[in-house]
This record gives sequence, structure tokens and C-alpha cells, in this order.
Amino acid sequence: MSANTSAKNNSTIQSKHNANGLVLSCIQVFFERLFARKPMKQLQEELATKQGFKRTLNWIQLLAVGLGTIIGAGIFVLSGQAAAKYSGPSIIISFVITGVIALLSSLSFSELGTMMPSSGSVYIYVYVALGEYLAWFIGWNSVILYLFSVLTVVVAWSKHVVLFIDIVSDYNVTSMIIESPVAWNKDTEDFFVTDQVINFASCNYVNRNNYYPLFPPNKGSSSGHGVAGMLQACTYVFVAYVGFDSISTVAQEAKSPETSLPIAIIGSTIISLLLYVGICTVMVGLVPCNLLDRDSPLAEAIKTTPYGLWLSIIMNLGAIASNTTVALMGMLSQTRIFYAMANDGLLPPIFAKIHPQRATPWLSILIIGD
Repeated sequence: MSANTSAKNNSTIQSKHNANGLVLSCIQVFFERLFARKPMKQLQEELATKQGFKRTLNWIQLLAVGLGTIIGAGIFVLSGQAAAKYSGPSIIISFVITGVIALLSSLSFSELGTMMPSSGSVYIYVYVALGEYLAWFIGWNSVILYLFSVLTVVVAWSKHVVLFIDIVSDYNVTSMIIESPVAWNKDTEDFFVTDQVINFASCNYVNRNNYYPLFPPNKGSSSGHGVAGMLQACTYVFVAYVGFDSISTVAQEAKSPETSLPIAIIGSTIISLLLYVGICTVMVGLVPCNLLDRDSPLAEAIKTTPYGLWLSIIMNLGAIASNTTVALMGMLSQTRIFYAMANDGLLPPIFAKIHPQRATPWLSILIIGD
């Protein structure tokens, strides 16, 4: 009897030992898989052998993708609100500082994109450097970031559509309309520029006093003006530069990524920097900063010019067009990240289905577009 009991005890102990060993083995495999990195050589082989996207995008088209993603609601809304709440006229310096920071980040993206011209962008970079788990986390984080970016831009898009409809519905023939910036001469059968355009080009309506003081005194609060307010505005407007990373999501479709990607990524950042600084300089010169805390600060600034109506129409059309491209580019980037994750088995393979004629992840586009 004691022998049977001893055998049962030994069997139980052995079973527990085997179970513990199995659990430890599973945990070991789990953590090995969790931090498993994709070798660079394997990635290069996949890019060279897998039949997926067609490399058809040149540097001009890639530059258009970057600018189409960057220039959106940030400059039309955030610039005026940051100037009114935090920095005052020094919003110009805030955009320069954040532009330089974004430029440094774009240098990293251009280098990584040249080394790993894959559609996964930052997901692939993290997979190669840090492992599968962090890559999965960063991939979903990027997709959610693009999702919220699209939602934010769509809200701004709807506001500009409403403003445009209001302007067009209140369209009356006034002296401002009759005296258009470009007119037709019946005698010479040619266009000529009216005096108002000359005044517009000379910026006679910009009040230089609006630039002083460049750093309005801090009113005693942490969110006031001064140098601290200028630096706080940097954190507020940096989102206006977000978007150059979308170029790296279509790197697998670039003709010569070793040259076209750096030109497009760095070029889009520099162009947006110059554009933002120019717009902020004119906007602050037109209107005192305390009047810019509106949903459409540029529209408020434009109202002070002799061409308030004409420029409002042009600005709202530009805002509608730019926000539309931002939304489309955001959804495009999502589909490319999903494609890369599906290729690595981290998403269902349906997201990696490529259309045989158009060479696009059409099922992923349909799912995200819906």
C-alpha cells in the first residue's frame, strides 16, 4: 500500500515538474518572440523579392505627399490661438524653433527611410531596432495618431466649408467686387492690374506696431506672454509640422528611395517652415494678437485688408483643399502601415492583399475608408 502511495506521489511530483517546465518554456518562447528583431538582411531580401507595390513615385510626387499631409488645420487655426494665448508676436520665433526641431527629426526619418525603404515607416524601424512587441505597439500607435489627425482635420474642413457657404450666400455686388484685383481692358484686349494689387503687394495695411513688443510682458501666470509664453507656444504649434513621416509610409513605392526620400522629407519640412513663418509674419502684422483667439484667425486677419472678401474666398478654398489632402494622406499612411504589419503576421493577411492591376492594398483601403 505504501509503495502505491509513494508511486502516486512521485507521479504527481513529476507531473507538476513537467507542467512547471512547460510553463517556463512557454514564457521563454513568449519573451523571445516578444523581443525578436527582424534582421536587416531579411528585410532587404523581402523588399527585393516580394511582388507588391510598384515603384512609380518620383521626388516631386513624394514632396507633394509630404506637403499635403503637413499643411492643414495647424496653420489655419493653431497659429492665431497660440499667438493670442501664449506668445504674442513672438509666435514667429516659435514656428522657427519648432521648425528646426522638426527638421532634425526629418533628417532621422530620411536616413532611416533610405536604409529601410519599406511601407511600414516607423513600425519597421522599431521592428529592426527594438523587437516585435514594441513594433506592434508603435504600429498601432501610428495608426491611431493618423486616425485622430484625420478626425481633427475633418472638423476643421467642415468649419471652412460653412464659412465659404456663408461668404458665397452673402455675395453682393459692391465696390470691392466691382474693383477686382485683375481687370479686363476692352481697348487693348488685355488684363491689367488695378491699384489695389499694388497696395496689396506693398503691404500698406500691415501695422508695424503690432510687432512690438515682440515678447509681451508676462502677466504673472504660467500661460502668459514673455519668453516662457513663446516656449509654451512651441509645444502648442509643433503639431503643425507633423506629417513628413507620411512620406516614409510610401517609401516602398518610390522610384529611387536613396535620393528621392531625403529630398522629399527634408524639402517638405523646409518649405512648410518658410510658409508658416511668412503667414505668421503677415497675420500678426495685420491684427493685434489678442484678436486672434478665434476658430479661424486667418479669416479675422484678412478682414482688415482692402480685399477681405476676395481673400476670404481664396483662403477658405485653400483651407478646404489642404484639409482634404491631409485627410486623404492620413488614410493612405494607415493602409501602408497595416500592409507592413499584415506581411509580418501581426494583422490578418487580408490587409496585405494587393490589387493585381493597380498594385494597391485595395481591401485595406476599403476597410479604412469605410
